[in-house]
Amino acid sequence: MAGTEQTKLAELRAKTDGELAVLISRRLYAAVACLLAPNASTGVRTEAEEAYCEAAALMPRIYDLPAAKRKQLEARLAKLRTLLDEEETGPDVRAFAAC
Repeated sequence: MAGTEQTKLAELRAKTDGELAVLISRRLYAAVACLLAPNASTGVRTEAEEAYCEAAALMPRIYDLPAAKRKQLEARLAKLRTLLDEEETGPDVRAFAAC
């Protein structure tokens, strides 16, 4: 019986990790798209910074994620950071926000 419970917990953890990865992916994609929009409002940067901080905090908590998917999320997170830095300081200077 303990083995069955462990299996169910592992399945639940995998499902939760997958759903969290989808949530992070969608949030990062939306933030990048908004920053790249030609008519972005001033609130977009704040939302994008929040998306970055949330994703950066949640990524280490996803344990059961295929390496390719993790790499994809990390690349999208890095892309967002680059866009935020370029918007803040121009394309030649990089600054990292504290989350």
